[in-house]
Amino acid sequence: MEENNYQVAFVPKRLEVDGRPELNHFPLNVLFAGTRKEDDDKQRIHYSVYLPDFSTYTEDDKNQAMEYYNKIDRNWWLWISRNKESGSYVGYKYRGSRRDPESFGSATGMNYELFFRFFTALGVKK
Repeated sequence: MEENNYQVAFVPKRLEVDGRPELNHFPLNVLFAGTRKEDDDKQRIHYSVYLPDFSTYTEDDKNQAMEYYNKIDRNWWLWISRNKESGSYVGYKYRGSRRDPESFGSATGMNYELFFRFFTALGVKK
């Protein structure tokens, strides 16, 4: 992390979709935020919001997964998976196509709260 740059971690609100209780293990949205000293020497807050794409939801005997896309630039996206037995999570932050994505970090956590603290601490990329 560069000097005078700060990342902030968030634990997002869970989804509540009528008739879709399987989605309650996923967030309503995912926010990444941080501050960065700009070329003009001023500190600015930067943030990005990712929204769920319900059409990407998958589930098998062991895992549930769904993708989230940046609200402004769909070229940035997240893949979040939950282990149904342990309740643990893994997530990746990507840029680019699904066929050839560039990874911008990942996180794991033994439960919802810990996972999102680590995941959202990845912050906003330039």
